[in-house]
Amino acid sequence: MANIALQEKDYTADDLWEISHLPENDGKRIYLIEGALYEMPPTSWLHGDVAMEVGRQISNHVKGQKLGRVTAAETGFNLAPGTSLAPDVGFIAAERVPKELPPKGYVPFAPDLAVEVVSPGNDAEEISAKIQKYLQYGTRMVWIIYPNQRRVEVYRPAEEQTATVTFVEADGVVDGGDVLPGFHLKLSDIFPD
Repeated sequence: MANIALQEKDYTADDLWEISHLPENDGKRIYLIEGALYEMPPTSWLHGDVAMEVGRQISNHVKGQKLGRVTAAETGFNLAPGTSLAPDVGFIAAERVPKELPPKGYVPFAPDLAVEVVSPGNDAEEISAKIQKYLQYGTRMVWIIYPNQRRVEVYRPAEEQTATVTFVEADGVVDGGDVLPGFHLKLSDIFPD
């Protein structure tokens, strides 16, 4: 996985909040899986470009259709006690958005859609763990975007702790399905020439 922080104990979401807001951790992306803290290094230009474009397109569609809320990479989601992740783009359906947003802290549940843009430093075990945790704790769709390979993997929960996966290549279209009704993402629009 990514660089792991010193593991002195099983950390909680409250610990993550405090640790990630210390001056020495300013600008660092730290996440929590089953009580263990992980640090992600800053991302590449390509990663940021692709994540921003995907987020922009999703946000425009969501706002236009009044479907809910879209979050950026800095937004943490408490999936379960001891597990907090921050997808590059997150979507929460309107019916799940609290009437009054909490003043501080992470989103207290899993996103409906989690989008992760893979960087060269990410390994398969790390990506697999994130997919598993998102789906285990209620995320209805996960997009794993591979900018260097110009493809997307779409994961959805299936029965008995499994998932279905669809592979979409560079000239294809990712469909928002019942999670983002009416949304279609042309991959040729998000990958730079």
